Amino acid sequence: MQIAEGRHYPGIVAGHTGLMGAAATTTADPEKSGRHEGTKTDVMALRIKNIGGFISLALHQGGRDRLRDISSTYGAPFDCGNSSQTFAQVYLYGTKTLGLQAVGIGSDMNGFSEWVAPRFGTDPCAGDHDAGYVAADAGVQYGPSLMDYFHNPLSKYTFGNRTWDYNTEGLAHVGLYPDFIADLQAIGLGGELGPLFNSVEAYVKMWEKIDDVTAPTVQCGTVGEEWHAADVSVPCNAYDLGWGLKIASEANFLLTTAVAPGTETGNASTGTHAAICDGTNRCTDVIPAIAGINVDKKVPDVVLTTPASGTPTFLLSQVVASSYSCSDGGSGLAECSGPIASGATLDTSVGAHSFTVHAVDNVANAVDVPHPYNVAFAVCMLYDPTKIKTAGSTVPIKLQLCNASGVNVSNPAITLQATAVTRISTSVSGTPDDSGNANADNMFRYDASGYIYNLSTRGYLPGRYALSFTATGDPTTHTVQFQLR
Repeated sequence: MQIAEGRHYPGIVAGHTGLMGAAATTTADPEKSGRHEGTKTDVMALRIKNIGGFISLALHQGGRDRLRDISSTYGAPFDCGNSSQTFAQVYLYGTKTLGLQAVGIGSDMNGFSEWVAPRFGTDPCAGDHDAGYVAADAGVQYGPSLMDYFHNPLSKYTFGNRTWDYNTEGLAHVGLYPDFIADLQAIGLGGELGPLFNSVEAYVKMWEKIDDVTAPTVQCGTVGEEWHAADVSVPCNAYDLGWGLKIASEANFLLTTAVAPGTETGNASTGTHAAICDGTNRCTDVIPAIAGINVDKKVPDVVLTTPASGTPTFLLSQVVASSYSCSDGGSGLAECSGPIASGATLDTSVGAHSFTVHAVDNVANAVDVPHPYNVAFAVCMLYDPTKIKTAGSTVPIKLQLCNASGVNVSNPAITLQATAVTRISTSVSGTPDDSGNANADNMFRYDASGYIYNLSTRGYLPGRYALSFTATGDPTTHTVQFQLR
């Protein structure tokens, strides 16, 4: 066992070893039972794994009397001792039972250790086999036309005038490592060799862990000066080149703002993120918020003064200048428009009119502010409303329709209809009645001077009254007054 001391954690390399859990522990012989310094118990092996160490299994794991027969558990044959089969038994125990994710080869090829015996030839298994032994497979197949070893053909190793055949000579020297792995494939381990192939990377990572004395590194993106119509999520990533992250999902996360709807700010801040730790619980500080982010969730402000809210009424041909403005305290104003420019004259033809100001900011927040308005005729009375009439008499209501300047615009195409009579002191209303059927359907009669309605006041009490009427195209209801005694 080699111990590489780091400042905080040792890197432990258990090389040229066996595993006690795979040993034939029933025998009293310490060598055969596996109870010696070259063999690790399950507890020892898992401790080495958990602190980031690395385990290399001895190539030659001995004869069949030194190992438990676990062939039925993992499906690898075990009828030829001293061969690749014994290595396979221990290898499968370590990777399958103990969950070792990387296992190296501890060859110890220095001339003082037994080497892996062949499974064929004149002395298969170095004699450790049952009578009548015959290998169940064809062994290592050489030549590109015979077998493809992980997408690569295998040829026999030649040096000088000597060529080696692993099947009959076994692992005779280090140049036959590919043949040894091919023999593991031949006995059925082809799909189980991932931990072996991961061994070099795992060994390098062990030394990275030794040098890892800092918390994970966290990097977050930046946010420019542009404005955003929605909350901003800043991507971050975390990594640790030694022990790796304790929680793998924290390798990528987002820091997000939470700006309230209907507000705008040039200094929005994201939330924070909890400290991120590596596999040894060496942690960062809490990942701080990112501030200074421009978020605009507010529509522009619109001030529409004229026409005012509440559907105001103007008079025909009245000169009224529109007045409105827009502003935006966030991303800035992109558009502020109405049916006419602010300061231009409103359309004051008789009728109902719409007037909407449309505003948009630079991140497409938009608002429409409608202020409809009405335009009505002015009423020019052709009688004296202060002159008191006798209750029960006929009251002639004479008037003209005028523009805002008092100019008569009465026209036979414009009809007037009386709709109600209200006693002002009591607010009691009733249906008007014309005198002598002079105004059919309560319609005012038109003549060259204007309009007249002969109102019958039969049954009326003394007091002040208001006559309501409508005019063609005019959205308002007009009233004129009279008095009775």
